Amino acid sequence: MEVDPILLTVLGVAAGVLILTGWVDQIYKGYKSKSLKDVSSFLMIFISAGAILWLIYGIIVIDVFIIGTNIAAIVLMLIVLTMKRKYDKKIQVKWFNEELNTICKIQKNMFIINCKNYEEISGDKIIKFVRTAEKISKKFKIKIAICPPQHLIGVVSNSSIPILAQHIDDSKIGSTTGFVIPELLKKSKVKGSLINHSEHRISSNEIKKLVEKLKELKMMSVVCVKDVAEARKYAKLNPNYIAIEPPELIGSGKAVSTEKPELISKAVIAVKSAKNNTKLLCGAGIVSGDDVEKASELGSKGILVASGIIKAQSWEKIISDFAKALV
Repeated sequence: MEVDPILLTVLGVAAGVLILTGWVDQIYKGYKSKSLKDVSSFLMIFISAGAILWLIYGIIVIDVFIIGTNIAAIVLMLIVLTMKRKYDKKIQVKWFNEELNTICKIQKNMFIINCKNYEEISGDKIIKFVRTAEKISKKFKIKIAICPPQHLIGVVSNSSIPILAQHIDDSKIGSTTGFVIPELLKKSKVKGSLINHSEHRISSNEIKKLVEKLKELKMMSVVCVKDVAEARKYAKLNPNYIAIEPPELIGSGKAVSTEKPELISKAVIAVKSAKNNTKLLCGAGIVSGDDVEKASELGSKGILVASGIIKAQSWEKIISDFAKALV
């Protein structure tokens, strides 16, 4: 049976338009909703494979309609796959942040101990210190996180309590001698990191990149700030915590909660103004349970401490005192 060539052309063009229109509509809806979670990746892969075979067939039989339609279809499917990967990743990050924030709500306060590079926890002493913290964390049912010196992270990374890095760098895996790489920390079971500690300040651009990086890696971010203005500025990045530490009070034995209580109150307001899930931690000069209680009364959701605990005569007693004040 002989078919009119014009009719064949019309049928070919119509078929191509209908197929491509379906993909264009899918791309438009995905772009508007920022979600393609209901689109199966396997379906897309199999259809793409079929389109490639049709393209090969079209080239062999020299059919411009088959060739053109399938080239366009492959391009559109690649766009859908790229969009799906991008949006699915954002959904996963959002889910993690919601889960982490749920944990933070259940766990009323966060208790972070920065070991710095003090002699008191050098060598195998860090193991004893972490075990003491584990014991108290279990006893009082409170989350205690430890920031050991960078070279001792591997010694305690299998701890039952969160291990955080004291600092990370905005550098890549590979030829980056001396830099602390977030991706490699995660592989070592580190749960997160301090960022911009007063003893290791970095640029605003680096802070932004590192907060984003830790979110992507599903790790905890604690951005340290020196005043209310920085608390307000960096809370907008939505890190898990902002830790306010006036540099002049760090290691002084004079707690910010008693020396500058208005600073904490204003910082609480500044962090809340970001209207996200960031919580405020209080640091600098905290040496007693009374200091911790005062910080909580002022609105702090936890503490970041160092010498007040590390240099204490009894680790168990001082950590217990702080934990009681947070319960």
